[in-house]
Amino acid sequence: MQRTFNLLTKPAASRRVSVGRYASTRTRQTTEDDGGDFRPSWVYSGSRFLTYTTIPVTLIYCAFLADWGEREHIFMPLRRWVSKHSQSILSLSPEEAALARGDNGQASGGSLSSPADKSS
Repeated sequence: MQRTFNLLTKPAASRRVSVGRYASTRTRQTTEDDGGDFRPSWVYSGSRFLTYTTIPVTLIYCAFLADWGEREHIFMPLRRWVSKHSQSILSLSPEEAALARGDNGQASGGSLSSPADKSS
């Protein structure tokens, strides 16, 4: 007669506590077992890095920089939206433009002449 045990009836020394393992305990096989792969391990991480960087850079280039001609294409709404928002960020408000022009009787900054030169 075979007796079955569960965690409550087993003695504490024979109980195995299951701990989750997130990394493999197997070691990497030698080159004879894996078909003669001679590449070092950094090749795989470099390839993964290039994959995750090349694809987004290519998409950004195609959407914003590539010349698709003057006719309407799929990236035109996106290009118009970016252009509108960049103009709103990079343009001056009317108060800032007046300050830059030097309105209100003040000379604009950057003048190297002395006050004596202005009186003559």
